[in-house]
Amino acid sequence: MRSEETNSTQQERYRVARKFYESLIFSERLAPRQIAAYQESQLQQMLAHTAANVPFYREALERIRLADGRFDLARWSELPIVSRDVVRSNWLAFQSFFLPPGHRSVIEASTSGSEAAPLRMRKTRLEHTGVACASYRYAKWFGYEYSIPLAMIRSGFIRSINPEDPEDALWGPPWIPAQARGARHRLDIKTPVDDQLDWLCGLGRVYLNTLPSNAMALAQLAASSGRKPQLAAILTVGERLTEDVRMEVKRHLGCRMSDVYATAECGLIAIECPETGNYHVQSEISKVEAVTPEGMACEPGMTGQLVATSLYNFAMPIIRYRFNDLIILGMNCACGRSLPVITKILGRERGLFRFADGTTLLPEFRTDRFVSLAGTPHWQVAQVSQKRVEVRLKVPRMLQESESVALRDYICGVLGQKLDVTVRMVEAFSRSQGGKFYPVLREF
Repeated sequence: MRSEETNSTQQERYRVARKFYESLIFSERLAPRQIAAYQESQLQQMLAHTAANVPFYREALERIRLADGRFDLARWSELPIVSRDVVRSNWLAFQSFFLPPGHRSVIEASTSGSEAAPLRMRKTRLEHTGVACASYRYAKWFGYEYSIPLAMIRSGFIRSINPEDPEDALWGPPWIPAQARGARHRLDIKTPVDDQLDWLCGLGRVYLNTLPSNAMALAQLAASSGRKPQLAAILTVGERLTEDVRMEVKRHLGCRMSDVYATAECGLIAIECPETGNYHVQSEISKVEAVTPEGMACEPGMTGQLVATSLYNFAMPIIRYRFNDLIILGMNCACGRSLPVITKILGRERGLFRFADGTTLLPEFRTDRFVSLAGTPHWQVAQVSQKRVEVRLKVPRMLQESESVALRDYICGVLGQKLDVTVRMVEAFSRSQGGKFYPVLREF
């Protein structure tokens, strides 16, 4: 009897997921006002639940509640913007221990801990379903085939396949027949890159899901070792995907790349547009803002900090959560999809160089120049003060003076500044707890 009940519950989840996915495919080309109306409807439901059950927001939400019980979304900016530290120090006050029908299955998660101690999250399965369906839309946009296996080299949730759940070993929509879906392979990103490459080469033709910096490391090792995995495409997440990474991966692995912008706190934020390279905000599941340091809304074209709100996490609602990432919102996309646009993801604040003349710059260095100038594809450029930059190279020899001079000229040329550039040899580069690597960073 228990297995029949479990199967019945599972089939109902699949039915809900398929309906959710079909609604996303329909809504992506609706008029912007219709997409906004859908988002507002879901926000009203989430805010009503939060006001009744989440202590942290009760007073703030009452201030914008209308006489009819709804909320005045024109006063959205009056709600507090919260940070990771605020959520961590008030963790219980963000919890809802009453969940309405359809939201009662809860999943535990946490952030990667790339810049601070991990933040423990409680998420509803329905929010997880929304994120999954947005990822299926992503696959549809890029024409990915579910029959091709998926190899995931990630951190955090990477674990052994659950033998009691046949769906756990497959990827793609659960309503597609199992025989039409490829296997899902998993490997922890802390595995040495040499072993990662061996593992990939043994899998045959697969899609690879990993961090951009890890894709770069695999591409460089494939080039130097002569071992080339059969990759149908690389699907990146977790770091800023630079043009340099795209070029190096194309050169050495010969496959296309695509990217999503996802967070542990607020789910899937945006998906790269296959036609234009913009990022489409997933407005049906997330509300996204770009704000100034003072919390004011940014106009399109302005650089601002990402602030996001998940629309479906009734277990731990986090409204207006501020990330350290900087983004630029844009206008309509030429592809015809009506979803709002992020034209550029600048990444973490620590990736921006700041100079004494007030200039702020997101440097774009090229690996092939480091190869030609210093004989290595392994590099990191750190700004250690307003007037000094350190170039760190993983290379088995000291540079000749002429090479050092040429490298300094290249760095200053990219930065457009006359700087003190020092070169230091290193044996390895450090990565964060979540496996992230910053090729460009500011350390002051």
